[in-house]
Amino acid sequence: MVDNAQQGVAETYFPNGKVQSRKTFLCGLANGDSKKWDYNGNLEIEVPYIMGSMTGLYKGYEDGKLCYTYPYEYDKIQGNYLEYFSNGKLSA
Repeated sequence: MVDNAQQGVAETYFPNGKVQSRKTFLCGLANGDSKKWDYNGNLEIEVPYIMGSMTGLYKGYEDGKLCYTYPYEYDKIQGNYLEYFSNGKLSA
C-alpha cells in the first residue's frame, strides 16, 4: 500500500487452490485487466480498467470460450453488445 491505497495484484482463491479472481490496483484504483475464473479454472469474465473506470472491451466467457463482449468507456457502454458462437465466430 502507498499512502494507505491498495497497490499491486489482489487475488482470491477457491478451496481447491485455483485462482478465483485477479485484479491489479494502482493508487487504490483498479488498473489493468480484472479476471474471474470458475471453479474448474475456466475464464468467466475479463474486465479492463483504467484508473478505476471500466474502459475497453468487457468480455464474457462460457467454458473458457468467448461468448459476448461489451465496449466500455469510463464505466458506460459505448457501442454494441456482440455475441459469439462456441467456435469463436461472431453471431449475426
